[in-house]
Parts: sequence; C-alpha cells; structure tokens
Amino acid sequence: MRLVSLGVIMMSLALSACSVYMATKQSVDFEQLKTCKTRSCLITKGADPFLKVSGFPTRTESFKIFKSERSIRRAIIHGTLDVVTCGVWEVAGTPIENSYNQGEYYTIRVTYEPGTENIVKGVLLLD
Repeated sequence: MRLVSLGVIMMSLALSACSVYMATKQSVDFEQLKTCKTRSCLITKGADPFLKVSGFPTRTESFKIFKSERSIRRAIIHGTLDVVTCGVWEVAGTPIENSYNQGEYYTIRVTYEPGTENIVKGVLLLD
C-alpha cells in the first residue's frame, strides 16, 4: 500500500502543471518565423516539416505550424483543479489541452540558399 501511495505521489509530481503550461503556450506567428536564418531555428520554434522539394540550385521545404490560443482562464482552472485534486487532475487535463486546437495550422514555404542544406533564403506564408 505504501508503494502504491508513493507511486501516486511521484506520478502527480511528474505530471504537475503540464496542462497549465499547455494552456498558456501560444503559437509562433509568421513574423517571428521570418527572422529565422536556419532550418533548425524554424523547427525549434514549432515548425513541422512535411514536404521537401530538392531542386537545382535551390531547395524548398514546406512546414506546418499549429495554431494555439493562449488562455489564462483555462490555465487558472487547470491550476485550481491541480491543487484541489492533489495533481490527479493532470491525468484528464493534459489530454484535454493536447486535443485543444489540434486541427488548426498554417503553412509556410522556405527557400534555402543555393548549395546549402539549412541556410534560409526566404520564408513565404501560404495560408
């Protein structure tokens, strides 16, 4: 019984505040992505590559970026439920936040400098 209690406490600490963080996280706007000079910068800011066209002399790649809206109200609700339920709320709260705005995204096309694999030449918003 003691081992089960310890396991529950460890799980609640491991999952603590994930849904709160997810509710306050906001997607990157196009203007921030335009400042990236490398492919890795785009990926670290949340761009997900899905189409690569290798042409000579330049290469292009398309990325999708998921839209998410920041919600302080949802974060407060998640935080309150975390405290009231001693972290058990995270079992439901994290999947709920993960599924929120899951299907909405915008697409960009990136052109790379000729002869390079990851030096960005230009970024174009597609939709």
